[in-house]
Amino acid sequence: MPRIPPCQTWRTFLANHVRDLVSIDLFTVPTPRLRVVFVLVVLAHHRRRVVHFNVTEHPTAHWTAQQLVDAFPDDSAPSYLLRDRDQVYGQQFRPRVKGMEIDELLTAPHSP
Repeated sequence: MPRIPPCQTWRTFLANHVRDLVSIDLFTVPTPRLRVVFVLVVLAHHRRRVVHFNVTEHPTAHWTAQQLVDAFPDDSAPSYLLRDRDQVYGQQFRPRVKGMEIDELLTAPHSP
């Protein structure tokens, strides 16, 4: 009986698709005036390079989707987008990503 090869591991997937993979994340930064701003970063994995970033006080799904469009103009979008399960990637974000023909890869729930 022929052996069935094992499924591709996460590490193998990353090695095979690193050139087509970007990550997106938000983090907070307190300002000297005791306000909090949100920083969105888009990172290309193959060169560990920041592709795009922007800052806002009130992130929304619409704003986040627009940042992705700004990061990849003129059909330069990657094949895969790695992101967490934050609510800011909501109703307006997911259709925009799908329209750009990007496959979303979600991190595990509650992962750091």
